[in-house]
Amino acid sequence: MIQSFGSKETEELFHYHHSKRFHAIERVALRKLLQLHAATELRVLASPPGNQLEALRGDRKGRHSIQINDPWRICFVWRDSHCYVPPVHPGEILREDFMKPLGLTVNKLALELHVPATRIGEIVHERRRITAETALRLARYFHTNAEFWLNLQNFYDLEVSRRSGKVSEIERQVHPAPSLAS
Repeated sequence: MIQSFGSKETEELFHYHHSKRFHAIERVALRKLLQLHAATELRVLASPPGNQLEALRGDRKGRHSIQINDPWRICFVWRDSHCYVPPVHPGEILREDFMKPLGLTVNKLALELHVPATRIGEIVHERRRITAETALRLARYFHTNAEFWLNLQNFYDLEVSRRSGKVSEIERQVHPAPSLAS
């Protein structure tokens, strides 16, 4: 999970704020940041072909990078009324960072996972959640782990809920248990 950011602009992008600096690469950079945040092991980041995970050398030894596009990479150290960018659905990450680089179609992936093509189609078109079972299948096929896929889904679901306006309603309706309130 991401513990700190190298720049304020990167942190703002991670929190779904538009960035003038990263405007042209906003969506792909956000997808990559979410993958960094969702990964529980470094090897998981090596799995999406679109990441091109690289261990850096020389004076940057101990750091890694993943590709955004040709000139842009995210470098990181792996250790134990606003205008917001729309949340990234895990189906977008599946489509853009796994399927497209591998030339996989919805039908081909569905066959490989032994699931209906409609399930994969609905996920990549961002109309369906990734379930635990689908996460297990994706993890097995793409050499990741199920937590990676479920974390991406949970990040998306929480962000959608927060933006729905329900947070203030919940805060008005639900009061902390008396023994736990500070």
